[in-house]
Amino acid sequence: MTSKKLIHGFLDKLGRNIQALDAGIDSVRKPAKGEKPSDRRARLKLLRDLIELQNASMAAVKAHLLGRDETGSVNEPEDVYSENAAWEFERDFKRFLEPWTQKDIEFECEDCGVESEEVYRRTFSHPYPQEDEHFYLCDKCYEKQTTQQSPGKDDSAEADATRSDMKVNLSTPEKCQEMIQKVKALEAAGQLGPAQANAMIGTIQNALSLFGKQGTVGSTSA
Repeated sequence: MTSKKLIHGFLDKLGRNIQALDAGIDSVRKPAKGEKPSDRRARLKLLRDLIELQNASMAAVKAHLLGRDETGSVNEPEDVYSENAAWEFERDFKRFLEPWTQKDIEFECEDCGVESEEVYRRTFSHPYPQEDEHFYLCDKCYEKQTTQQSPGKDDSAEADATRSDMKVNLSTPEKCQEMIQKVKALEAAGQLGPAQANAMIGTIQNALSLFGKQGTVGSTSA
């Protein structure tokens, strides 16, 4: 792995531009021997242009490091860092000017541990109220995780058969509670997916809410 190889990316180029402007400004500030008034005016005009360009480049870096607020204005260090704001900002700026290497843009897969540019932040969505999960995974591990979370044809057929054989009795509030526990048990055993279990529990809870309004809910089969 060529971890020390420079990548010459966007941030590298921006950093090198700032360093080149620094060198240019230092050079233009020094008058030449025997400088004529017309040469002095041209030099000062060039110096002004270089400083304005440097200020614009620095503003771009500041926005990159600190971000912007809801009005679009660039944040100040005090808005981002809780303590020692000026020192923290200068540290980040110093690191920004250091060249990026191939190693800097590689992430470690949380599953197999490989470090590569092919490792990305992956999102696994779950039905409400369960929160979505985020992991850094390579393509191979992401495919493996996706396959494990998606039931195959045989698993789906088995779950369908289980649901079709399950007798649903909603005749009393106690029976409704028993059915909710049965559905949760099937979900825990992997015979029902989260979305399917949530839908069935929602239906049973709707039936449970009818008691006291309509008396009794009849028995049926799923």
